Amino acid sequence: MEHFGGMKEFRLSLKCAIKTRATKTTKILERKVLRLYESIRQGMKSLDIEDIKEILRVEIRKQILHAHHVYEGTNRWSESGVSQSLDSVQLKESNLKDKLETTFRSYQGEIDSKLEEILTSLDIEVDKKSVDFKKLRNKFIDLYVLRYEWIKDLLNESDKTESDFKLNAQQKLGLDLFPELMNPIIENFVPEPKEPYLVKTDSTPKSTAGLGSLSSNIETFFERKRIEGKSIKEIGSDRTIAEDFIEIVGDIDFSRVTKKEVSHYIDIQTKLPTNRKKSPKYRDSNIQQLVEMNLSDKETQTPQNINKKLTKLTAFGNWGVRQGILTSNPFSGMKFSVKKQSRSRKPFTPEELKKILHPESYPKGSL
Repeated sequence: MEHFGGMKEFRLSLKCAIKTRATKTTKILERKVLRLYESIRQGMKSLDIEDIKEILRVEIRKQILHAHHVYEGTNRWSESGVSQSLDSVQLKESNLKDKLETTFRSYQGEIDSKLEEILTSLDIEVDKKSVDFKKLRNKFIDLYVLRYEWIKDLLNESDKTESDFKLNAQQKLGLDLFPELMNPIIENFVPEPKEPYLVKTDSTPKSTAGLGSLSSNIETFFERKRIEGKSIKEIGSDRTIAEDFIEIVGDIDFSRVTKKEVSHYIDIQTKLPTNRKKSPKYRDSNIQQLVEMNLSDKETQTPQNINKKLTKLTAFGNWGVRQGILTSNPFSGMKFSVKKQSRSRKPFTPEELKKILHPESYPKGSL
């Protein structure tokens, strides 16, 4: 109910003691409210399988990051330290399974509340009775059970990587979520002439898929923003921009991002339409397909729009510098130089002034 400041109920006094008149008024109000509700819903899209996949990708990264946080917070140089962490994880896992066994409906409600926030932030209609919503809810529960296995794997020094956990989740959930891990040889997005989206140099690895990767640092960055009190909707919007950057340059090590990768990202953005993930015309197409469309200048993003995205990425880069990950911010100074256009108004013509000032143009007594 973010459209109404969080209000869930409206009460209005009709100030009418005549029942027939009050009934007629309420019916009119009912029709107006229904029209208002429909107009709000028209601005939202329905949940589909691609939305489910994207939401699950983000949640998987969050759960992997959570597992690493537990691992890094454990005293691994002490047998008792590792044992205590394992006991704690075992207890939490047992408690979750107990919830699923004894208070399943209540736990479903907790998941529903979380999903409602996520879907609302993405302008996706919340329909708890739909099959896709129920499917997404169950996948989340699978993930929450699975994360305890990942934590135990890390604590037991299994040497599993982030890629291993992603593949494990993909297999468990039965969805093709990370095709790049199944076929890492694919590096080019467009046909001949082949121009790889990822700018490859000797200093740029193809993928790190570890704690230093872009995706891992993005999760940490936005988790900090959430703690700082940034709205879920704004975080969702900013995260989309950051994930677009990864989609174009690859999930490389954050410390190795240079202005060369940023410049390549800008080049690709100039070939993409505005709000491509929300537009019904473009949201089902990937970057490769959109570039191949050779969109006209009227359809592609303006320099001002790309600059807005670079502003968000610059904030991420500044955070990387403060964390000691980057020596300098590669996003700084990369914006388009755009002059502000002054909008001068044309003066009224004599004919227009006559119409404006003519007394007959106004009701009697209004002047």
